[in-house]
Amino acid sequence: MKKKFFLLILLTAILGCTSRDMMNKDEISPMYYSLSGEVENGVRIIDVEAYKFGFNPDIIVVNAGDRVRLRLTSLDVTHGFKLEEIGINKGIEPGKENIVEFYANDVGTYEFRCSVFCGPEHMKMRGWLIVK
Repeated sequence: MKKKFFLLILLTAILGCTSRDMMNKDEISPMYYSLSGEVENGVRIIDVEAYKFGFNPDIIVVNAGDRVRLRLTSLDVTHGFKLEEIGINKGIEPGKENIVEFYANDVGTYEFRCSVFCGPEHMKMRGWLIVK
C-alpha cells in the first residue's frame, strides 16, 4: 500500500511540474508550434480569449517582421494583457473587443501575463509569444 501511495505522489509531482503554467521560456521550442491566426491585408490577426485563469491560446506564434493584431476578449471578468518586452499593457473588459497592434521585430520567446488581479490563481495566468 505504501508503494502505491509513494508512486502516486511521485507521478503527481512529475505531471504537476510539466504543466504549461509552470513552463519556463527555455522549455518552449518554437519548432513544435505552427503560426497563429490568419493574415489579412498584411496583418497577422489572432483572437485571444482571457478567462479565470488562463489565455486561449496561451502560445502565440508569429514570424519576425509580422505586423500583429491581437483581438482580446474576456469571457468573465476584467483581465489585462501585459507583454513587457514589447511595451504592451492593455485592459481586457468583458463584452468588448480590445485591440493591440505591434510589429514582431525580434526573434525570441516572450512571456505575457494578466496585469489585472482576477482571483486566487491570477499568478498562473500567463502565456508565451514566440517570434520565429
